[in-house]
Amino acid sequence: MKLDGLRVLDLSLFLPGPHLTMMMADHGAEV
Repeated sequence: MKLDGLRVLDLSLFLPGPHLTMMMADHGAEV
């Protein structure tokens, strides 16, 4: 996948942050 090996820490509080984190996880990032 595109984002394999990428680790993401989501500290956001509003909708755009969690939505982006979900999309990154769908592309292979470790959340």
